[in-house]
This record gives sequence, C-alpha cells and structure tokens, in this order.
Amino acid sequence: MGVPVGTNVLDEDIYNNKFLDLCKGLNLDKNAASRAWETYLAVKENYSLDGDPSHWLACAIYVACRNVTEHTVGDSETLIEGNLVSLTRLLRLCNISLIHFIGKSKKWADMINMPPELRRKIDKLEKNFAVSMVIFKKFQPIFAAMFNNTKDEQTKTRCSKKQKVTCSASKLFEFCWTLFVVAKSEFPDLSENLVNSYHLLLACCDYVYTNILIADLRDLLNKSFGGLPHDFESTSYVLRSKPICIIDYLCQQYDGITTDAKVIKEYFWKTNLKKLIERKILKGDSELNLLLDVVNFDFNYKAINKRYEQYVLSVGEFDERIFLSENANIEIGASNECTTEDLAKEMKNKKNNLFNQQTPLTGRNHLKPKIDLSDESTPVKNASEMVFKIQSILADCSPYPSDKLYTLLKSCSATLQGEIENLINILGIKFCSQYCQVDHNSALHNDFAEKRLIMAKTWFYKLFENIIAKEAKNPKYDIKNLICHAVFHETLFACCLEMVIFAYNSQRAFPWVLNALQIHPYHFYKVIEVIVRVEDKLPRDMIKHLNRVEEQVLDSLSWQSESPLWDLINRNNKLIPHYDEIALVSVAGGAAPVSNFNHKIENNCFAHKDSPVSDRFISPAPGQPNIKMGKQIAVNENRQYFSVTSKNNGVSLPTVTGPLKKIGTLGLFFRKVSYFLSLSNHFFSINCTLKHFSYVS
Repeated sequence: MGVPVGTNVLDEDIYNNKFLDLCKGLNLDKNAASRAWETYLAVKENYSLDGDPSHWLACAIYVACRNVTEHTVGDSETLIEGNLVSLTRLLRLCNISLIHFIGKSKKWADMINMPPELRRKIDKLEKNFAVSMVIFKKFQPIFAAMFNNTKDEQTKTRCSKKQKVTCSASKLFEFCWTLFVVAKSEFPDLSENLVNSYHLLLACCDYVYTNILIADLRDLLNKSFGGLPHDFESTSYVLRSKPICIIDYLCQQYDGITTDAKVIKEYFWKTNLKKLIERKILKGDSELNLLLDVVNFDFNYKAINKRYEQYVLSVGEFDERIFLSENANIEIGASNECTTEDLAKEMKNKKNNLFNQQTPLTGRNHLKPKIDLSDESTPVKNASEMVFKIQSILADCSPYPSDKLYTLLKSCSATLQGEIENLINILGIKFCSQYCQVDHNSALHNDFAEKRLIMAKTWFYKLFENIIAKEAKNPKYDIKNLICHAVFHETLFACCLEMVIFAYNSQRAFPWVLNALQIHPYHFYKVIEVIVRVEDKLPRDMIKHLNRVEEQVLDSLSWQSESPLWDLINRNNKLIPHYDEIALVSVAGGAAPVSNFNHKIENNCFAHKDSPVSDRFISPAPGQPNIKMGKQIAVNENRQYFSVTSKNNGVSLPTVTGPLKKIGTLGLFFRKVSYFLSLSNHFFSINCTLKHFSYVS
C-alpha cells in the first residue's frame, strides 16, 4: 500500500513509520485503512492535532472499522462490527490507555461531526467500562474471601497455550472473571446497569464456589469464609453431589439484593450456562455442574477465553480481561502506584459523577443532612441501600387500597375504587409492554417488570392514602376535588414508577417512564413536590433525583411545541401571569444554604404549604376532562378515564370553564418557573420562547 498522492513530507513520514505499521499489526483491510487515513488528513487539515499522532490515528482507525457491519464467513445470520479489529490490540500498538482513548474519541467525534449512532457506541463503551471498573473492584475482595490468596501465584510466569492448565487459585480467579464477562456479553442490557451486572457477578461467584465444593478442591477454599458448610471441617462431612446456594450469604455480606440476585441467577446465569454446555462450548453435566472438575478445567479455561475473544472482535468492545493484566494500571490509564480503589475514584471523576446525584438548584430545603460514609460508600452499596430503604418504606403495605383508603373511597362513590384500580392496571400494562421491548429475553424482563410494577403500585396506594388523609384534615377542602382528576392518579403512579426505576439504577432514564405511559411531562411537575412533602423518609439521593427531574420539566420539557402549556396560555387569553400575581406573600429570596438543613426556610415554593393539593389540578388539562361523579366520561385521544356514580345522584363537581384564574394551574406553574429562573441561567432561553409564542400568536 503506497503513499497516497498529494501527501506532504511530514504526513508521508507518519504514513510510512506509523500508519502502515498499525495496519499490518491489526491486519486491517485496504478499504478501512483508506477511510481512516483520509479522515485523519481531513481533520489534520482543519484542526491542530496535539500530541502523539498515533493516538489520533487510533481514533481514525477505530471509527473507520466501527462504521462497517458485515456478515461472518459461512454464517449469513451472524453480524460483526469492527472488521474483526481488536480494540485492546489497537490501543497497545498506539501506546494509548483506554481512558485517554475515550477522551480523544469524544474530541474526534466533534471534529468529524460523527453520526449520533456512532457517538452512542462510544458513550456505551465508556459506560460499560465505568460499570466494569466498579464490578471488578467488588469482585476482588469477594474472591479473596472465598478462596486462598492468589497474589503469590499471579507473579509466576504464564504457561504456554499448549500446556495443560490446572485449577490453581490464580487460574480460578481468571476463569471466574472471564466466565462472568462472557455471561454479561450475552445480555447487552446488563452492560450499562450497575445493579444487575453486580448481581450477575454474585451468581457467578455462587456457581464457581459451589462447584469447587463438588470437585472437592479443598486447597483452594478459604476456611474462614462464612459460606462454607457448617460441617465442612468435621470428619462426618459428606461430599456434595449437588450445588448449594450461597446467594443469601453473599448478598448479606456484600451489599446485594437477594431477590434480584436469585432472579438474575435463574434467568440469566443458568440460561446462558445451559446454552454453552448444550452447544459443547463448555464441558459439564446436565445439571450444569463439573465445569471445574479436574478433567474438564483445562478445556473450559481455554474455551471460555476463546469464546470471549470472538465476542470482543465481533463487536469492537474493549476486552474486560484487561483488569487481569499485570499492566492493567498502565493500559487502563492510571499511575503505576494506583490501587483498584484509586482506579474507581479516577474513573468516577472521568464519568462526571455517573453514579452520584449532584445537589439540584431547587428543593434544597427538602434534603436531609448528608451522612459522611467515607470509604465505606461505593456505587454498588449506594444502589443497594436505596432499594433497601424503599423496601423499608413500603414494609407492611400492599399493592392495593388499604381498608382505611377503601372506606374513604367508598364514602365518595361505590365504584370509585374499582375505577382507580382499572386505570392503574391500564398504566401497568403499558409499563410492562414498554419495559420488555428492549431485549430478546422477554421472560426475564417480564419478571423484572412485574416486580417493579408491584413495588410502584404499593407506593402509589401508600402515597395516595397519605395525601388524601392530609387533605381531609382541613374541613375547608373537599377531597373529591382531588380524587376526580385522572391526571393526578396518572402522574402519581408515574412518579412512583420513576422512583423505583431510579432506585434500581436502570438505564431507562427520565422521561422514559412518561413516554411509556403516554403522559406529557408538563403534568409531571404537579405531583413531585407533593410526594417529597408527604413521604418524609425518602432517601437523600432520591430527593435530589426528583428535584433534577422537576428542573428538567420546568427548563425544557414543558415548553415543547405539543405541550398542554400552550393550550392553557391560549385559554387564559394568551396572557402569562405577572410575577406580582403569583408570588407568595412571604418569600425568602435566594437558594437555601446547603449546609443548614435543620433550618426550615420558605423558598419561593410551588404552592403555599397550607393550600390544597387539588389546586395543582384546579382545571383539567386541555382535552382531558375531570372524573365527574355520576357522569360517564368519554375516551379522549385513546386514553381511558373512568366514571364514577355518586351516592348523591345528580350532584356533580364544579368544572372550571372559560379563562383560567390567575392562580390556577397556570399560575402555580409560573410560580415554580419564576423560582427556578431565579436560581439558574435559563431565563434567557425560556424568555425567548415566550416572546416567540407571542409573536406567533
């Protein structure tokens, strides 16, 4: 492959001394090589590429390869991405660390105006690496607790590929991690999900440990591990022919969620392992055991590594076995002195606090004092503790109305409870349908969806009862004014789902749940602060998340062209409330000081704390009627609303018609917006939107 025509002397030197060597080392085809070089020259013509040219060539080659998807030879159904080029080998040849490469790739994406699909691949690469970093950090102490120390063995020279591999502690460490990453690669949904990936790791550790017991490899076992059978050291100990389960112990000791870990084990782990054994990729028995048996370990060790190498080449992913390398710190991008904990901290900074919520602009007065967990706090532990806290909040609650709530609803209407349950069931069906769309493993996702749904329903009825009970304490308020609004039930249930999804660290980020339930974000702001005020046991990070969501709604989502907000403004004679009309009488300006959480201050809040919740729903959204007592409500725009028959026939709730009052839902919305603008730099963008609306109108 000669030097392209028109190449200057400096670029010719780079081409001959660097680029050609890279192409040969990667066995790169001519088309991909030409695309990479042409892109490199085009970028170099317009931008100053500082540093080692090989680092930028790595970006050019990676992008040129990832832009191609081809069928494998002899298998028209199997697709490969990346021209079978190893990303790990590319980085080694270019002498660039993974973290440095990810940073360069993002700059490269901007310079070449990279398509969104390819940008998402780079973002996914970064997220997968962030998750894997945290998981490996957790894996090391778990393995060290279960098995004997591998440190001394790992310093020995590696055996050749032809030499038989025996099941030593160091080889078991490598096998266990590789078996885990192979299983994870079979389920793309897991790669970016910290909690599910961690539970898959626990399933892997459980499997390997119990199979070591079956193989009776006693020398590998750490005798002080709490998961050992109680009679293991006694002379009466009988060798197990079937595996035991230590999931409960692992979850208890290492911040797992037992029910979720067992679901992962059943649907993910066993399913994948069965497939590998049935296809003769691994050697084991029909009960999925004997992988670590003396006669099988050598074959399985080499086979699982070969399987993973094929996967890495086919999709262009980074090789997660990089953590096992003696030069892991250098190849990942940390200093030689760096420990695994330091790596996690460094990646945490690179990820801009991917797993930690920042303090939002609004709602700081609702936050509880921050507890200093120092070194004990980890992303996995934080995620698990969030779920545990929610489970404690919902303890002794049920996913249906309590007797107290049932009596209260029955006093309003004999059919009200059934109609509310019907609405929630319809929303639940929508949620499960959308939740299970993303992956081929429908059985697993359906199980997860059902568990999330039950938790959300339980939370919905608990919050519903608490909100109604609080409203009923004031004799001035008629709770029917709140119960009759379908939007109230929809947004309350949607917020419960959002909180559950967030607690499980799902990649289904807001506003996914609103899209799934077909609820416009504008309506969502009405219920967030209500929930934060009523549910006083919400975890600090959950409150931060809800405030972030609220800010997102106020900042952009409510101003979309199809937003009901514009119809409300039209119905208000195209007038936007003046600040004097919506401001509270007593307002303390400025944001609440973050350090003083014990001092309750009244920020320019969404609504006065003595005002009824129904004020937020004082009129139905345009085209979405209230739920009226004793009158049938028509289905509008494929959305079902329920009707209820009042005990007092002929009595109907008042409906607001004509222009809205200045302090209706519109006034409350702009009160919230005005406070948000006072804390942010978004005034100009929203103000321009309002001016544009007035010109168009």
